[in-house]
Amino acid sequence: MEFVIPFFKKCLWEGPVGVQIIIDERDGKPKLIEINPRFTGSLAFPIQCGVNLPLAACMAALNKHDFEITSNYNAGIFYIHFSYYVKAVLKEFGLAKNKIDFLYHVFKELKQRKVGVSPDKRDFPVYLAKAWMELKHHII
Repeated sequence: MEFVIPFFKKCLWEGPVGVQIIIDERDGKPKLIEINPRFTGSLAFPIQCGVNLPLAACMAALNKHDFEITSNYNAGIFYIHFSYYVKAVLKEFGLAKNKIDFLYHVFKELKQRKVGVSPDKRDFPVYLAKAWMELKHHII
């Protein structure tokens, strides 16, 4: 936050924004990748957890500051974007020293309470093909 807030203050930005930052492994400092003047793509997480940020933005735009956002969010819910998760697991599996411990950790993660873009069973061939291509890419 400390890295990007000065930019938004200087630009007098108000409203939703998605910011992508990466920590540079060479110097440990954050590097700005992109700024999108909209809600972030992971907006499904707060909505599925009961926090409706777009509704709050609409109400604020209408100067209706006396509304109350109801939330049923409970701590301990995790968001998983399945295709990114599979890609990360494949990469980390190749680096893991103890493959059995790593797989145990993955199954433990998957058992946690989660929300996210859950794959439909009809999409399984697509996810399998993507996983195969990732695996093939790492082997070749």
